[in-house]
Amino acid sequence: MEVWEAVAHRIRQLCRENGVTPNRMSKISGVPQATIKSILLGESKNPGTVAVKKLCDGFGITLGEFFSTEEFDGLKCPLPSLDNRCKIKKKEGAHT
Repeated sequence: MEVWEAVAHRIRQLCRENGVTPNRMSKISGVPQATIKSILLGESKNPGTVAVKKLCDGFGITLGEFFSTEEFDGLKCPLPSLDNRCKIKKKEGAHT
């Protein structure tokens, strides 16, 4: 599962638990309906922290509570290898 999928899943879960639609949550939280739709449909692969925070406020939970689930705990996000990071720095610092 990708991070964006876990975020979308969590929003859907919280909507069900609170008996609200994503459209209603838009009005409660102040997050534009288009933004929520984009997150839920996977069009936004990197949901913004501010949008997630506003949704949390609407649900009456903290960011910690939002991300404190088995789905998020089990995510594996590959980090760039140290070699690649060093190559990028060398290219940025290279003078020709």
